[in-house]
Amino acid sequence: MKTAKLNNISALLLVAAMTFGTNAWAMTKTVTYTITSVESVNLNYTIVFTRSGDTPFDTSAPNTYTVSVPTSIIGQTTGGAGSFSVELADGFELSLSWSSGSDVRFTNNCIRPWADNKYITYTVSCPNTIYYYVTHIMMTGTESGYQHGMPQSYPHPDIDIDYDNVWSFSQSYISRYSFGQVSVTYTDVPALSIFESDGENAYKIKSKVDLRHLANYVNNGNNDCNGLTFRQTQDITCDNTYTPIGDDDYYFRGTYDGQGHTVSGITVTPTGSSYNDCCIGLFGQVKGGTVQNVTLSNSSFTGKNNVGGIVGYNVGSTIENCRVESSVTIHAGYDNAEYLGGIAGGNRSFMSGNVKIEGKIIGCVSAATVSKNSKSGCSKCGGIVGQNDEATVENCLYTGTTVSSDSYVGAIAGQNRNGTLTNNYYTGIDLGGVNSSDQNGARRAYTVTLGENIVLVGDETTYSLSGITAIGTTALRYNNTLYIGATQTLTLSYTGLADGYTVFYSVNGTTIEGNTFQMPADNVTVSAEIYKSDYITYWQAGPLHDGSSDGKAYLITTPAGLQLLASEVNGGNKFTGKYFKLDSDIDMSSVENFTP
Repeated sequence: MKTAKLNNISALLLVAAMTFGTNAWAMTKTVTYTITSVESVNLNYTIVFTRSGDTPFDTSAPNTYTVSVPTSIIGQTTGGAGSFSVELADGFELSLSWSSGSDVRFTNNCIRPWADNKYITYTVSCPNTIYYYVTHIMMTGTESGYQHGMPQSYPHPDIDIDYDNVWSFSQSYISRYSFGQVSVTYTDVPALSIFESDGENAYKIKSKVDLRHLANYVNNGNNDCNGLTFRQTQDITCDNTYTPIGDDDYYFRGTYDGQGHTVSGITVTPTGSSYNDCCIGLFGQVKGGTVQNVTLSNSSFTGKNNVGGIVGYNVGSTIENCRVESSVTIHAGYDNAEYLGGIAGGNRSFMSGNVKIEGKIIGCVSAATVSKNSKSGCSKCGGIVGQNDEATVENCLYTGTTVSSDSYVGAIAGQNRNGTLTNNYYTGIDLGGVNSSDQNGARRAYTVTLGENIVLVGDETTYSLSGITAIGTTALRYNNTLYIGATQTLTLSYTGLADGYTVFYSVNGTTIEGNTFQMPADNVTVSAEIYKSDYITYWQAGPLHDGSSDGKAYLITTPAGLQLLASEVNGGNKFTGKYFKLDSDIDMSSVENFTP
């Protein structure tokens, strides 16, 4: 089984069953290790631990465990600082250490420091190869004469232990204490009963411990959470003990809803095994599931393949309305690393029978740094996704400044392999949208500033957490800025018009015909001028430059135009600053009842 990155779980894990969860805890076992003999052979001490109690999950575990301790560090009369450790069943490790002058002795199959006010520090470490939850530890002495203050149980009430931060624990005893036994109670994997119900057929994720539970529940195998929903209820700060949810062997298939909350503080670094350093992210691997409405900040992910901020490897799942902030880094940890992306490392579809289950990244913003990190031979790195493989990226925006790779690098996708890209843009980086060149659906963003009451025509889709509003398939609004790619055709509308008025639009000061224009490779400002429709009809108003204060003139060419001017002025319109021009001879003989 692949190496797992484990974290501390305390006795507080035994929580009440959820109101609608039917799963109970996996099998619980208690195994006791007793010092049954201490022998001195050739100036070395051999300590023998004998196991008793429940059969460990590893049925091949031996019944006895031995460790040799040199006389040079343990003496019958004096002794210096020293330590030793012994591997126990199911991968548990017992370690002891003591300071100089402790004068550690073995007496009646107990171990104790002989000097006053000296300590033995013992540590029971959980294994790093199998997902175990330790629920109880007890240390006891075997002879009543050496059991001062015994038995002692973990957690000790007088010592502050960070339950959330470490799996193993250490605890010290003053010199009169001794021990000859250690009992460990543990389970092999958590069950759904460990999560609190939100009362709406979903499970609450309230802390980094809950994230750890979810990772262990999924990564242990056969617990893909298909049909289950998990809702984050508050911002969560993690640490460098974080384990991605889903890994290279197992995947998450449920729904994770961040509900607008943030996950921060994650650090994942290489383990030294390139196999274990694949599928790295907040989620390692998601298949046929959903991850939505979560922000990731102040985090760093370093690995081999399929490394992303939200999901390392997205297979037929939907990642929607998520944001990865600029404080997040995605790094290659090995030469020849590939599939690194700000939102997902890899995004692909899969076939379920004859049905294609499509991978989707929708309405997401990434400002992450995606870097080969001085490694060589790296490929398929993108601001949103490393490789988009027969999948969809839609309405996404990359606002970061760094994406580096030796080949297949893009601000949106490092490689688009028969995938669909729609309405995705990038800012702040001189790098093509896909594989070093722009293409439809992955474009450099230019800004459009619209004058008062001017809007773009198109159905709007708003992603509230990421801050994106997609307008049709031609534009994105983000932080009150409109982003549009060159050559896109835009249609304008004026919301402030009343009946009887006509609007003329200009782009960067040049009046356009009608209400559509093609976006140039430049930022633009759109303004509008409004005229009464009668004026347009009778005075040929519009883009006619002459001597008026606003550079426009009305041309009067017909009797009806002259009569309209009379009626407007007589009705109180002074036309201050406007310029009228008689542009041709006018025969008024046909006009009856002309009003001056």
